[in-house]
Amino acid sequence: MDPAADGPCYTCRNRRIQCDQTGVPCAKCEKAGLECLDKRPFRWVKGVAIRGRMQGRMYDANKDAEASHAKRRAVMKSNATKRGPKKREDHFSDTKSLPIILHDPSTSRLDRKSHYYIDYFNDRICKLFIVYDSNRNPIRSLIPMGYQDPVLMKALLALAARHHVNTGHSFHQTELPASSSLQLSNANQDALLFKHQAMEALSYSLRDTESFKKETTVASIFLLIFLDLLESGSDGWNFHLQGAKNLIASTFFHSDSNLELGQTIEEIRGFIIKQIDLWSLSTQRDNLAETQSPLDEISTTTFRAEIKSLIEMIGNFDSYNWATKLQQSRNPSPQEILGLCNLSESYKLGAQLYAGRILDALAEEPANQNDLVTELLGVIDSLRDDKAIFKCILWPIFVAGLECQWQAQRDFVISCIERFWDLTNCLNGVNAAKILQDYWQKESSTGNERMQWIFSIGELGRDWLWI
Repeated sequence: MDPAADGPCYTCRNRRIQCDQTGVPCAKCEKAGLECLDKRPFRWVKGVAIRGRMQGRMYDANKDAEASHAKRRAVMKSNATKRGPKKREDHFSDTKSLPIILHDPSTSRLDRKSHYYIDYFNDRICKLFIVYDSNRNPIRSLIPMGYQDPVLMKALLALAARHHVNTGHSFHQTELPASSSLQLSNANQDALLFKHQAMEALSYSLRDTESFKKETTVASIFLLIFLDLLESGSDGWNFHLQGAKNLIASTFFHSDSNLELGQTIEEIRGFIIKQIDLWSLSTQRDNLAETQSPLDEISTTTFRAEIKSLIEMIGNFDSYNWATKLQQSRNPSPQEILGLCNLSESYKLGAQLYAGRILDALAEEPANQNDLVTELLGVIDSLRDDKAIFKCILWPIFVAGLECQWQAQRDFVISCIERFWDLTNCLNGVNAAKILQDYWQKESSTGNERMQWIFSIGELGRDWLWI
């Protein structure tokens, strides 16, 4: 969705100057501090006419009718007078038409730029971090919450602006070229400003005893984690998770009268808690790698038995049963169920490979996992044309890449990550490709056993989030 101008704006025409048509808003309106309007705004006056004999004349009407008309006028005024950004077909979702977000009249205090990014968030971001988009998308439910909360609103705007900037990058060049358009350069400045404002507002909110307990504070942290995925996928997210962990553990949250929004917050809290658990496991892995003294024989035997039991549990996981239960409320098509099954299988195989390499660290000889790698690459390949699912499998792709021995396999993995980038514009995918390429180069030069990646990925010096 580019903020491109369809023609000269009404504001410039009314000022009798030539509109530069550089974007929305145009440069001349922005410089003059004027609202860039697409057409003459509605003018509401008392009476049935602006001029002439009927000027100022009123007709009696009941109060209900007057209230109804006033409400319609407010909606029309907040929507019809503004130049909306052009829509373009989203490049990764086959979702059918969704309800349009109508701006509440109370949002008239928001400037034109904010309205643009809210529309961008609704059109592009809401479907990015969820498998299948629908009118029950919990991320879309954050928009009306943002109208009432400055922290959440700034986080929402920062996320939309950063994604818009990323659309100007390429997989092989993640810096904006000098020849990039003015609108992308402006969007980059917007993204930095909105993020700064979001962090400042969050800091203030956490110091305020009432705001500290608000549900929207958790939602804001949730969006800032996703913002880090768009920016790099490293470092920032774990601080947000730790902050969310402390927030969830130490406070209670005000109940929301809106049941749907309350459910949204519960889903977000559930997501954050699961990520905290995964992060804790990752920390334990790093602690194991840093252990100087070898494990005693009893501890090694116990640990090996636990890992074998875990691998068996993973292998027994029923992907089809999970897929059908997950989608009971949607009446999914057979194709959607198959896609979800393959999504589950990709994580199942990736987890088996990961756990297998942990087991290898306790054994004298590494196990041959070539069959698992081949199977995982096959599942990944089967999902390449499923745009909704493929944007969810960066972690299995990354684990498969760590196991690849042959150049053809490695080329395939890089092409899959590039596909992930095309669908998401998340820079954590670009960084995943760079880390794999550096690892392959190091492995070739040192001749390290493949089992060692379970430790070497903990020596990258940064914490990465591959989702």
